[in-house]
Amino acid sequence: ASVVAILLSGQRTAIFGTILGIAILILLGARSFANGLARVVLMCLPVVLVVAFVKPPTADDVWDKNENETVTAVLSHAQRGTLKPAGEDSLQIRFENWGQLLTEVIPYRPLGAGLGAGTLGEVRYAKSDELPPIDNTILVLAIACGIPGALLFMWILGRASWFSVVLARKASDESENSIVKRIVASLMLPLVLNSIFGLTFTIYSVAPIAWLLMGWISAEVKRMRTASEREIVEI
Repeated sequence: ASVVAILLSGQRTAIFGTILGIAILILLGARSFANGLARVVLMCLPVVLVVAFVKPPTADDVWDKNENETVTAVLSHAQRGTLKPAGEDSLQIRFENWGQLLTEVIPYRPLGAGLGAGTLGEVRYAKSDELPPIDNTILVLAIACGIPGALLFMWILGRASWFSVVLARKASDESENSIVKRIVASLMLPLVLNSIFGLTFTIYSVAPIAWLLMGWISAEVKRMRTASEREIVEI
């Protein structure tokens, strides 16, 4: 049951990530404090209306479904988790699993157990039940590469996210790739969320896109700094 709950909770992570990305994209387009404040108010208005008038399904409504109502059960679970995330059992299961990993597994091997440990491939092929479902990229790296590897990944991800926002804010509306920079920034912050509540960087079909975005951000930051140095020399 815990595995099913963890898998279904990945849908809610995608939902919250999409909402966060759209909100960041809208806010980065504001060019003044008043404009940004107005956009925040407009974005909060539908949230308040949904919370006030839409009630999440009860736990009985979610789980009391027969085999012919599989899709309905999944949608109900996603709806309940989105409207009432703190009341979901899957969130508590995650915290319990992460607490076990942080207090028992990772301290036992602080330098890591080797590449592949804690990944979906190990769960599928190792036939081992030693580790609970992790569903956290940072903890997967902590298990595989140790605490230094996890800290390095967090530093890279944090720096890339910060620079993406800086690039988006400094880009003028007349520049060619100003819209692209805002889109990239709106994608990076959901990646941070999905790294905590998901496995974005350990899924081979998604991870290359994430690393490609961070490489593009690094190249743009270098280009921005080079352009600034040239302007100083010209003056």
